[in-house]
Amino acid sequence: MSTRIFPVFPWLGDSPRANVIKVSLVVLGVEFAIMAFIEGVFEPLFGKHVSPIFWEFFDPVLLTLIVAPVLQTRVLRPLQEQERQLRVAAVAFESQNGMVITDSEGVILRVNPAFVRMTGYKPEEVIGQTPAVLKSGRQNALFYQTMWRTLNEKGYWYGEIWNKRKNGQIYPELLTITAVSDTDGSVIHYVGDFCEISENKVNEVEIRRLAYFDPLTSLPNRHLLEVLMAQAMIAVKRNKTHGAVLIVSVSRSDLTNTALGRDQWDGLLVEVAHCIKSVVRGNDTVARLNDEDFAILLEDLDKEENGATARAEQIAEKLRLSVDALFGLSCNESSYKLSIGAAMFNSSDSPGDLLADAELALCEAKKQTQGATHFRKSMMCLH
Repeated sequence: MSTRIFPVFPWLGDSPRANVIKVSLVVLGVEFAIMAFIEGVFEPLFGKHVSPIFWEFFDPVLLTLIVAPVLQTRVLRPLQEQERQLRVAAVAFESQNGMVITDSEGVILRVNPAFVRMTGYKPEEVIGQTPAVLKSGRQNALFYQTMWRTLNEKGYWYGEIWNKRKNGQIYPELLTITAVSDTDGSVIHYVGDFCEISENKVNEVEIRRLAYFDPLTSLPNRHLLEVLMAQAMIAVKRNKTHGAVLIVSVSRSDLTNTALGRDQWDGLLVEVAHCIKSVVRGNDTVARLNDEDFAILLEDLDKEENGATARAEQIAEKLRLSVDALFGLSCNESSYKLSIGAAMFNSSDSPGDLLADAELALCEAKKQTQGATHFRKSMMCLH
């Protein structure tokens, strides 16, 4: 939408030089109109000497040379600048971000096409209402109180918020609210500018998943396991019970490497993960440490160390039978080797040290023959 600053003589254009010419022509026209009025009205009353007096004091050329630049500087240039600002504002309002303008009471006055596209509401459906029509219910009253306090103190608010489309779908958006003040400092409008960040949220979830979970089995990885171990070690110390960490290693032979491709072996490892989870209790944690090693965090096994060790051994034997059955169905049982190393704990030592103990136990277990069991005071080894 564009209008000329000086809409007469459109064929001259709207440049500063053209506007000076237009002003000059208008001033000359006004002067001749005044002269015609004087000649038609005043001369019959006061005589013909009136016109020469007027021309003496109001020489058209001199008056044009004085008035035209003044009008150009004081009137036309500010108007041109105002129009440029309006054009910029109009382009901004038609941006890809959703925009909403309200009055000082928060009543919606105008929305842009991006608002309609993102929310599903037509302008006539929201104009006259407040932005509360978009509330998702995910933010509590304290959230909005803090937002309005910041807006009143700083004149703007910026942050993430969950809103609801017309169809009921809840989505995240990045919202900026800016207060528009009058010359006396009183707020006359609020302008909201927002963009949807659903894709960003999906990326955040994926980044978190990759940081804490194994991509193949979706089990917790070593990093998350150590966090959970730290919490479990504090709990067993407080409850005066014993726990255990088991590392289960499924090693494949050269024959298996040749017979099974990478995809088939990965599928088998996923089955092993399901198998381990089916053996342990609901409150136990199963994690994947690396390509062939899984870890099991057993909490609150028993208040006595011997009883806790016995329960850990029972779980390990159940696990062996379950995995044996799995490999018996999937491939030759002699094509793999299952080794289990375990470390007992009843204090809040370092998770890294505890895992190191379990890995040492696993090394001892791998030296033993199939089915042998080996115990040490600080750790238990099963093979």
